Amino acid sequence: MSIVLEHPTTSPTLSVTLPSPELGDTEAPSYGNVFGANRNNELLNVYDAGHPTTRMRVWRIRKLTKALRDELQNFIQQTAGDAIKVTHYDGSTTFNALITNEDVEYIVIKDDCNYETTLQLMEVS
Repeated sequence: MSIVLEHPTTSPTLSVTLPSPELGDTEAPSYGNVFGANRNNELLNVYDAGHPTTRMRVWRIRKLTKALRDELQNFIQQTAGDAIKVTHYDGSTTFNALITNEDVEYIVIKDDCNYETTLQLMEVS
């Protein structure tokens, strides 16, 4: 099983296929708009039916080869700020998302031939 990232979302011309993320990765819904902060500088949200749920996904991808790492870097550079189509690793779910990492870092696991990275995705409609 794998993840497929494609751009543009309709009639894709650019794609990259990544290994499935590690177990234990997070998929956290958040609601509403930020309207301020409390005394501990924690952001306060409005939980309102008028504001749609935003789903954030944080996936740690391991076992990237050097060629796959370079392909992912190229994909991220070419699609910066645009919505991408993501085919979920279960194979049946697709959604549009934005890559929200400030900087995608690659960790060398083994002698410049095995890498891992973390992708942060925000679903968009």
